[in-house]
Amino acid sequence: MKTYGNLFARICSFENLLDAARKAERCRRYRHDVGRFRTNIEREVLRLRTELVAKTYQPGTYKEFWIEQPKRRMISAAPYRDRVVHHAVCNVVMPLFERKMTDDLYSNRDDRGTHAAIRRCQHYCRRFRYVLKCDIEKYFPSIDHAVLKTTIRRTVRCKDTLWLTSQWFGGVYLTAFDHWVRESLRCKGYVRYVDDFLLFSDDKGELMRWRSMIVEKLVEYRVRLNARKCRAHRTADGVTYLGQRIWPWKRRLRRDNVATARRRLRWNVRQYSGGVITKAALTCRWMSWRGHAQQADTSGLENRIRDELRGLLRRGVAGTSVSRAAGRRMEQQREQHTVREPQQQQPGQQLEQQRVSLC
Repeated sequence: MKTYGNLFARICSFENLLDAARKAERCRRYRHDVGRFRTNIEREVLRLRTELVAKTYQPGTYKEFWIEQPKRRMISAAPYRDRVVHHAVCNVVMPLFERKMTDDLYSNRDDRGTHAAIRRCQHYCRRFRYVLKCDIEKYFPSIDHAVLKTTIRRTVRCKDTLWLTSQWFGGVYLTAFDHWVRESLRCKGYVRYVDDFLLFSDDKGELMRWRSMIVEKLVEYRVRLNARKCRAHRTADGVTYLGQRIWPWKRRLRRDNVATARRRLRWNVRQYSGGVITKAALTCRWMSWRGHAQQADTSGLENRIRDELRGLLRRGVAGTSVSRAAGRRMEQQREQHTVREPQQQQPGQQLEQQRVSLC
């Protein structure tokens, strides 16, 4: 089995760290910590490179918070500098592991992701009658670091690189398991996204036998299945996977996800009516959800929510009367959250700024 050394110098190069910083800021460039880093990006990258070369780099404190949807769970968010190091490691190391991964893994890989995994799931729903849906219980806290390091050393022998860690290795952890499912179980329909994976077959009994074998196999990785979420059923009854309900002939967003999105969009409209966010921000948030919803068969749902938001805008923006003091506060809030407009405006431009179009 081929291993690779002398990777650390490539990881710590100024060009690689600069590229990693630009990747890490995607969809986050307006956050305060990202803004501070970007303001002096060359100096920050050089400082980070010096710490890595001198082995004085220490990961920062994770920010922990709770989310309630789709279930209550604690999220640990890494500081921005640690994200830069994560991308720097992935730029160099990821291609080496990609060669050993099967095509069934869709998490943390280029040209893949949740939507590609959902499309693959529907493809198998059309081919097979039954599906075994599996979920690993408390996956990241259960990862055995000794097993993970052994897996990584089969590919990377550079000691300085092994000194660094990355959350991306959570996908590498079960790479051998993916090969086992394909080669030992001879499963012809298999999809995995981190700790959620599906096995497809035309024989439900075969799926149940595979389930028992999977339970025994996962003992080697010090993880176990979540018994409440692991079951076999007909694909014609629909498969709930990665936020969608998937049938052979259609896809729908999960109801709880739609309810959460509707509440959030209503709140965004109230923020706009109160002058807290701008027209551009409101439109951007609507278009973001619309792009996500269009990955499923949701044209009717999209039209209903759009009409609902338009109704709220007509009642809340055009028909709202406030006191002078409240008006002044709203105007101050709007100035704090908007970019300064040019002094000269075209006729009718000021009136147009009061309108929001949800296209």
